[in-house]
This record gives sequence, structure tokens and C-alpha cells, in this order.
Amino acid sequence: MEKNILAEYLYSILGGSKRAETLVEQRTRELEKTNKEFLESDTLNKAFLAAIPFGIDIVDEDGNIQFLNKRLEEKVGKLPLAKKCWEVYRDDRTQCSNCPLLKGIIPGETEVIEVSGVFEGKVFQIFHTGMVYKGKKAILEIFQDVTEERKAEDELTNAYFQLRKVDQLKSDFVSMISHELRTPLTAIKEGVDIVMDGTAGSLNPKQGEFLNIAKRNIDRLVRLISSILDFQRIESGKMVFVFAQHDINSLVKEAKENMLPFALSKELDFILELGDDLPLVNFDHDKIMQVLTNLVSNAIKSTDKGGQIKIITTKRDSFVQVSVSDTGIGIASEDIAKLFRQFEQLDVGLERRAGGTGLGLVISKKIIEAHKGKIWADSEFGKGSAFHFILPLIKT
Repeated sequence: MEKNILAEYLYSILGGSKRAETLVEQRTRELEKTNKEFLESDTLNKAFLAAIPFGIDIVDEDGNIQFLNKRLEEKVGKLPLAKKCWEVYRDDRTQCSNCPLLKGIIPGETEVIEVSGVFEGKVFQIFHTGMVYKGKKAILEIFQDVTEERKAEDELTNAYFQLRKVDQLKSDFVSMISHELRTPLTAIKEGVDIVMDGTAGSLNPKQGEFLNIAKRNIDRLVRLISSILDFQRIESGKMVFVFAQHDINSLVKEAKENMLPFALSKELDFILELGDDLPLVNFDHDKIMQVLTNLVSNAIKSTDKGGQIKIITTKRDSFVQVSVSDTGIGIASEDIAKLFRQFEQLDVGLERRAGGTGLGLVISKKIIEAHKGKIWADSEFGKGSAFHFILPLIKT
């Protein structure tokens, strides 16, 4: 009917000419095409909204619901449009003060808020996108149910704190036992030393042999307890560092002097290659000595008779680097990542071969990191290892 009226009107205006007929037909085709495209677009939009697995609505600036998709209707029921959103969602307007629409969201802008206690006590993330709908300011709201995610997060958080509590109890227990063992071990060690030096009377060779075995095991236990206590202090943040300016080369020479008898007992060459005119470095002398002694001790233990130990110091950018290398058994590439893990021992290597807690390198790593430095290892199985650490230079 509308097409006929339009055709007659145009035909009368244009005087019934052939041109009028052509224009009418052309305009009619354009209208039909536009209408078809609109229907296709509307069908696509409806299909899209139906396929989205979230609740969706459109709310105008007065809080009136102008559109609900089926997902949201499943939660609130099929309602007449223009109802107030806070009435439908049964939340007594508790989140209205945070509503992006009332706060002035502009078309195309998206804001996310999270609300709980709606839809039978569930938790929802609501994505608000500003738009214009039927000539009024409005927002498109997408409701994503995150109740299970929040519940899982809460359970995970609770489990984490429970594990922390258990871990702290374990640490406190280990620390207490270590302290309790240290005192009697010290007394036993002193007693064995007195007997071995002949103060309590002369010893026959067999007695001396047994006492030497006892002394070695006591010393090993003392080192083990000291390592555990150091580790506990570092983990709890109770280790005290005394920083001062030191010459790294002097520290290396001191470490060699301390460890030389051990190296010579295995007929190892102990070589130093010290950088010239290295600047002073700010570090805790005793703690870095502990690191260096651990690295050298490991190198000596893992190197067979006649091998070589080398310590090199160099300046590298804004750091001083210390490297301890050996010609020992080396470490397989897949095992290098395990070196600095607590209580980790390699099946073949310095810790397992020589015995140990698996804490020496872990403690060394913590000490170096406390100095804002870095420690790492290079090795190839059967060809020796090199351990390096860097310490930052004093900023001028």
C-alpha cells in the first residue's frame, strides 16, 4: 500500500513521465534492499545476543530496563520492560552509588564493578558500556558469574596461609632442635680434642684412629647444624649483615690461605688471577667469606688428585665478579638448575659425593642476593665447573 501511494505521488509530481517510473522503481529497489539489510542485521544481533553465555541488559539513565536477553531472563524471570533495575535484581540499590551510568560514563567507555548478594547470593562482575539507546543515555550491562572463581580463590588463600603456618612450625622446630644439639656437640667436640692431644693420657694407634673418625663426624654435624641455623635465619629475615668497604682481592687471598691445606692434601694446584686496581666494594666480610669458602670447598671436594682450583677477580661494568673454577667431575646441564634449590642434592656431584645438607649453595645465593648481587654456575659433566658471583660497586 505504501509503495503504491509513493509511486502515485511521485508519478503525479513528475507528470507521468517515463523518467518518473524509472525513479520510482529505483527508489523502491533501494528501500527493499535497505529493509532486507536491516532485517538481516536485526537477525544477526538477536542471534549474537542469544549465543552469548552471559546475562545482558540495557538500562537507561533513569534505571529503567529496556532490554533483557534470555540468559538474564532465566535468572530474573520474563518481566515487562521499563522496570527499575534495582527492583528486578533485588539488591536494594546497594551498588547504585557506583553505577557508571550515574557517574557519567560516556558512549563507548567500559567500566567493571563487582557486586555480591544478588541472584541468590552470588558474586557477579558487571561490565558496563556506555551507549545511546532509543535516543537516551544508557548502559549495556554484561553479567559474568564469578562466584566459583571467588570461592576457589578464598580456598586457595586459606590453604596458602595454612601451609605458611605449618611451614613456620616446621622451621621453628628445626631451629629449636638445631640449637639444642649445638650445645652438647660443642662439649663432645672439646672432650674429643682434649683426649686426642694427649692431655688425658697417651693413645695407642687404634684409639687415635677411632677418635679421628669421631672427630670428623662431629665436625660434619656441627657444619650441618650451622648450615640449618644460617638457612633459618635467612628465611626468617633475622640474619644480620654488617656492610663496610672492602678490597675483594684481600678477601680472596685470605680464603686461599684458609683453604690451602685442604687443597694440598689432594695435591691440587691453587691459582689466583686477581684483577688490577679493583675498586672497593661494600659487603659483609664474614658473609662473603662464607660464600667463597663454600665455593672453594665444593671445588676441592669435586676435584680428583692432581687437579686445579682457580679463583679469578675482574671488574665487569658496575660490578666486581669473582669466579671459582675447577677441573673436577663437573655437573650435567640438566642438573645445574637444581644447584640453588634448598635440600637438593645431585646424584653425582659435589654435594652427594662429599656429603652435605644441600644448603650450602642455597645459603650462598641468599647472601649474594642480600648484597644486590647474583650467583650462577657453568659446567659440563666430566670437564669441571665454574661458579661466579657479582657484587655491585659503590656508587660515586
